[in-house]
Amino acid sequence: MFGGGNDDESYISKKQLQKIDKVVASANCKCDFIAMHSDSDTIYVRSEKGHSTIYGADMASVENIVDVEEGNFPTGDNGVVIGPTLADRYDLNVGAT
Repeated sequence: MFGGGNDDESYISKKQLQKIDKVVASANCKCDFIAMHSDSDTIYVRSEKGHSTIYGADMASVENIVDVEEGNFPTGDNGVVIGPTLADRYDLNVGAT
């Protein structure tokens, strides 16, 4: 389900994720546990081909760790948050599709 590699052995199961979440909660610390997946892949912006690191996480968690300079956090499952470097590289604007 989540992991940083490209093979099945580097992923953790939903059950393992729940155990980790319980351990963090029982530590009674003022910390957040945010499950993320990352991978590098080819991206296409308009007719331009590029390469980028892509992170996947629950949007509610992302809102706790990222400040949005322009626009709003996406709603639903089809939105993305793009960092300033990628936006500058491909001349992307808030609300671009």
